[in-house]
Amino acid sequence: MSAETPRRPYHRHIEGPDARRCPRCGEVKPIATFTLPSGRVQGHCRECRLAVTQEWRARHHDELLQRRRASYPKADPTRSYGARNRQGTR
Repeated sequence: MSAETPRRPYHRHIEGPDARRCPRCGEVKPIATFTLPSGRVQGHCRECRLAVTQEWRARHHDELLQRRRASYPKADPTRSYGARNRQGTR
């Protein structure tokens, strides 16, 4: 880089120290809309992250249902209360 070429400012501070441009929607928003509760700053604004998550969940709906169903243990009929105590239930 030559001495005549000015350096580009750090990308986060192009819009100012308290604002940032979302690369997905292109809007300049306060830095608080890019921050997680842990204090970590994300690349996209909250609204765009929500939209991306909803789109992904809609595309992978069946896969998510299979994962959810697989996470629950199968019911064992020999261990159920009714199977052990049949004489007392009638």
